[in-house]
Amino acid sequence: AAAGAKVELSWTAPKDDGKVVRYQVKYAEKPIKDYMEIKHRDEWRDITYWNMAKNVLGEPAPAAAGAAEKMTLEVPAGKTWHISVRSFDQDHNRSALGNVVAVEVK
Repeated sequence: AAAGAKVELSWTAPKDDGKVVRYQVKYAEKPIKDYMEIKHRDEWRDITYWNMAKNVLGEPAPAAAGAAEKMTLEVPAGKTWHISVRSFDQDHNRSALGNVVAVEVK
């Protein structure tokens, strides 16, 4: 976490059979999961579904596969946030969720 309720994210641009055309970054107070990852119906109390997590604006344009990507996002201070990124290709196929990281923002 950077100063002033900012979080610096970094990841590696993914390889895709097509062309990655955009990223989507989201954050939530609870760990983020895709709907299909839920193994027990009561698990929803402890997680945030991807589609319900808060959207971030300003994701970078995807670079070539294997390149280092970086982004700084502002989130409300005083909480632990769970953040993840996924990519989309030119056919609107979405990747699996990237690692969900937990960041305490003071």
